[in-house]
Amino acid sequence: LRLTVTDDDGGSASDSTTVTVANLPPQLQVTDPGPLSEDALFTLTGELTGDFTFDDVVDPVTIRVDFGDGTVVPAALFADQGVHRFALQHAYANDGPFTITVTATDDEGASFPVTLPVSVANVPPDPDVNRDGSVDAFDLAALKSIFYSRNPAGDLDENGFVNAGDLRVLLDAIAAANAAMAAGTQPV
Repeated sequence: LRLTVTDDDGGSASDSTTVTVANLPPQLQVTDPGPLSEDALFTLTGELTGDFTFDDVVDPVTIRVDFGDGTVVPAALFADQGVHRFALQHAYANDGPFTITVTATDDEGASFPVTLPVSVANVPPDPDVNRDGSVDAFDLAALKSIFYSRNPAGDLDENGFVNAGDLRVLLDAIAAANAAMAAGTQPV
Protein backbone atom coordinates (compact mmCIF):
# COMPACT_ATOMS: atom_id res chain seq x y z
CA LEU A 1 0.00 0.00 0.00
CA ARG A 2 1.45 3.41 -0.96
CA LEU A 3 0.18 6.74 0.35
CA THR A 4 1.12 10.14 -1.08
CA VAL A 5 0.09 13.42 0.59
CA THR A 6 0.26 16.72 -1.33
CA ASP A 7 -0.24 20.15 0.24
CA ASP A 8 -1.65 23.25 -1.46
CA ASP A 9 1.91 24.56 -2.15
CA GLY A 10 2.77 21.49 -4.23
CA GLY A 11 4.92 19.80 -1.60
CA SER A 12 4.36 16.08 -1.20
CA ALA A 13 5.51 13.14 0.84
CA SER A 14 5.04 9.44 0.23
CA ASP A 15 5.28 6.31 2.28
CA SER A 16 4.43 2.69 1.73
CA THR A 17 3.76 -0.38 3.80
CA THR A 18 2.81 -3.99 3.23
CA VAL A 19 -0.67 -5.11 4.17
CA THR A 20 -1.43 -8.80 4.67
CA VAL A 21 -5.07 -9.83 4.36
CA ALA A 22 -5.87 -13.01 6.32
CA ASN A 23 -8.21 -15.58 4.85
CA LEU A 24 -11.14 -16.30 7.17
CA PRO A 25 -13.02 -19.59 6.91
CA PRO A 26 -16.58 -19.50 5.62
CA GLN A 27 -19.12 -19.45 8.46
CA LEU A 28 -21.93 -21.98 8.52
CA GLN A 29 -25.23 -22.45 10.33
CA VAL A 30 -26.97 -25.87 10.36
CA THR A 31 -30.61 -26.41 11.37
CA ASP A 32 -31.41 -29.20 13.85
CA PRO A 33 -33.64 -31.69 11.96
CA GLY A 34 -35.74 -32.46 15.07
CA PRO A 35 -36.89 -35.94 16.17
CA LEU A 36 -35.64 -38.74 13.91
CA SER A 37 -36.71 -42.38 13.47
CA GLU A 38 -34.81 -45.20 11.80
CA ASP A 39 -35.53 -45.68 8.08
CA ALA A 40 -37.37 -42.32 7.96
CA LEU A 41 -36.15 -39.79 5.40
CA PHE A 42 -35.34 -36.32 6.79
CA THR A 43 -33.89 -33.14 5.30
CA LEU A 44 -30.79 -31.49 6.74
CA THR A 45 -30.53 -27.78 5.88
CA GLY A 46 -27.97 -25.09 6.46
CA GLU A 47 -26.61 -21.82 5.13
CA LEU A 48 -23.41 -19.84 4.85
CA THR A 49 -23.41 -16.92 7.26
CA GLY A 50 -21.11 -14.03 8.10
CA ASP A 51 -19.94 -10.95 6.26
CA PHE A 52 -18.31 -12.05 3.01
CA THR A 53 -18.70 -11.85 -0.73
CA PHE A 54 -19.49 -15.17 -2.36
CA ASP A 55 -18.81 -15.85 -5.99
CA ASP A 56 -18.68 -19.36 -7.45
CA VAL A 57 -15.68 -18.42 -9.58
CA VAL A 58 -13.69 -16.05 -7.33
CA ASP A 59 -14.38 -17.56 -3.90
CA PRO A 60 -15.82 -21.08 -4.19
CA VAL A 61 -16.99 -22.83 -1.01
CA THR A 62 -17.57 -26.57 -0.74
CA ILE A 63 -19.81 -28.25 1.82
CA ARG A 64 -19.13 -31.79 3.09
CA VAL A 65 -21.63 -33.62 5.33
CA ASP A 66 -20.70 -36.63 7.49
CA PHE A 67 -23.90 -38.14 8.91
CA GLY A 68 -21.96 -40.21 11.47
CA ASP A 69 -23.17 -43.56 10.13
CA GLY A 70 -20.52 -43.98 7.44
CA THR A 71 -22.30 -41.73 4.93
CA VAL A 72 -20.17 -38.76 3.81
CA VAL A 73 -21.46 -36.65 0.91
CA PRO A 74 -20.92 -33.23 -0.67
CA ALA A 75 -23.77 -30.72 -0.53
CA ALA A 76 -24.48 -28.30 -3.36
CA LEU A 77 -25.04 -24.66 -2.44
CA PHE A 78 -27.92 -22.77 -4.02
CA ALA A 79 -28.81 -19.07 -3.79
CA ASP A 80 -32.10 -18.25 -2.08
CA GLN A 81 -32.89 -14.52 -1.73
CA GLY A 82 -29.20 -13.65 -1.48
CA VAL A 83 -28.41 -16.43 1.04
CA HIS A 84 -26.37 -19.47 0.03
CA ARG A 85 -28.08 -22.60 1.38
CA PHE A 86 -27.86 -26.37 1.13
CA ALA A 87 -30.39 -29.16 1.68
CA LEU A 88 -29.71 -32.91 1.80
CA GLN A 89 -31.97 -35.86 2.50
CA HIS A 90 -30.84 -38.86 4.54
CA ALA A 91 -32.28 -41.82 6.46
CA TYR A 92 -30.57 -43.74 9.25
CA ALA A 93 -30.85 -47.53 8.92
CA ASN A 94 -30.46 -48.05 12.68
CA ASP A 95 -31.47 -46.30 15.86
CA GLY A 96 -29.03 -44.71 18.29
CA PRO A 97 -27.01 -41.57 18.84
CA PHE A 98 -25.14 -40.06 15.88
CA THR A 99 -23.11 -36.91 15.31
CA ILE A 100 -23.63 -35.01 12.06
CA THR A 101 -20.59 -32.95 11.01
CA VAL A 102 -21.00 -30.32 8.30
CA THR A 103 -17.81 -28.63 7.07
CA ALA A 104 -17.60 -25.56 4.83
CA THR A 105 -14.20 -25.14 3.11
CA ASP A 106 -13.06 -22.31 0.85
CA ASP A 107 -10.66 -22.53 -2.09
CA GLU A 108 -7.69 -21.65 0.15
CA GLY A 109 -8.37 -24.55 2.52
CA ALA A 110 -9.86 -22.56 5.40
CA SER A 111 -12.68 -24.62 6.90
CA PHE A 112 -15.42 -24.27 9.47
CA PRO A 113 -16.98 -27.45 10.92
CA VAL A 114 -20.35 -27.58 12.70
CA THR A 115 -21.30 -30.65 14.74
CA LEU A 116 -24.87 -31.59 15.53
CA PRO A 117 -25.69 -34.53 17.85
CA VAL A 118 -28.88 -36.38 16.89
CA SER A 119 -30.74 -39.31 18.39
CA VAL A 120 -32.54 -41.76 16.11
CA ALA A 121 -35.50 -43.62 17.63
CA ASN A 122 -36.11 -47.33 17.08
CA VAL A 123 -39.12 -48.33 14.97
CA PRO A 124 -40.76 -51.72 15.76
CA PRO A 125 -40.81 -54.19 12.88
CA ASP A 126 -43.90 -54.47 10.69
CA PRO A 127 -45.12 -58.08 10.15
CA ASP A 128 -45.80 -57.21 6.46
CA VAL A 129 -42.08 -57.57 5.77
CA ASN A 130 -42.28 -57.62 1.97
CA ARG A 131 -44.74 -54.66 1.93
CA ASP A 132 -47.28 -56.33 -0.35
CA GLY A 133 -50.28 -55.34 1.80
CA SER A 134 -50.83 -58.77 3.38
CA VAL A 135 -49.15 -60.92 6.01
CA ASP A 136 -48.42 -64.35 4.57
CA ALA A 137 -45.74 -67.01 4.04
CA PHE A 138 -43.86 -64.66 1.72
CA ASP A 139 -43.29 -62.37 4.70
CA LEU A 140 -41.66 -65.23 6.62
CA ALA A 141 -39.29 -65.86 3.70
CA ALA A 142 -38.51 -62.14 3.45
CA LEU A 143 -37.94 -61.96 7.22
CA LYS A 144 -35.43 -64.81 7.04
CA SER A 145 -33.63 -63.07 4.14
CA ILE A 146 -33.52 -59.74 6.00
CA PHE A 147 -32.31 -61.47 9.17
CA TYR A 148 -29.26 -62.90 7.42
CA SER A 149 -28.52 -59.90 5.16
CA ARG A 150 -28.67 -57.22 7.87
CA ASN A 151 -27.22 -59.26 10.71
CA PRO A 152 -25.06 -62.09 9.39
CA ALA A 153 -23.70 -62.45 12.92
CA GLY A 154 -27.26 -62.84 14.28
CA ASP A 155 -27.35 -59.75 16.58
CA LEU A 156 -31.01 -58.81 15.92
CA ASP A 157 -31.56 -56.78 19.08
CA GLU A 158 -28.33 -54.87 18.31
CA ASN A 159 -26.96 -55.10 21.84
CA GLY A 160 -23.52 -56.24 20.69
CA PHE A 161 -24.06 -59.90 21.58
CA VAL A 162 -25.69 -62.93 19.97
CA ASN A 163 -27.92 -64.27 22.74
CA ALA A 164 -31.48 -65.27 23.65
CA GLY A 165 -32.66 -61.69 23.02
CA ASP A 166 -31.94 -62.13 19.30
CA LEU A 167 -34.01 -65.31 19.19
CA ARG A 168 -36.82 -63.47 21.01
CA VAL A 169 -36.84 -60.70 18.36
CA LEU A 170 -37.05 -63.26 15.54
CA LEU A 171 -39.69 -65.41 17.29
CA ASP A 172 -41.83 -62.37 18.11
CA ALA A 173 -41.75 -61.26 14.47
CA ILE A 174 -42.64 -64.77 13.25
CA ALA A 175 -45.42 -65.08 15.86
CA ALA A 176 -46.89 -61.74 14.82
CA ALA A 177 -46.81 -62.76 11.15
CA ASN A 178 -48.36 -66.18 11.90
CA ALA A 179 -51.08 -64.65 14.10
CA ALA A 180 -51.97 -62.14 11.40
CA MET A 181 -52.09 -64.89 8.74
CA ALA A 182 -54.24 -67.17 10.97
CA ALA A 183 -56.68 -64.36 11.72
CA GLY A 184 -56.83 -63.39 8.07
CA THR A 185 -56.00 -59.80 8.97
CA GLN A 186 -53.73 -57.37 7.25
CA PRO A 187 -51.81 -54.51 8.82
CA VAL A 188 -53.32 -51.10 8.21
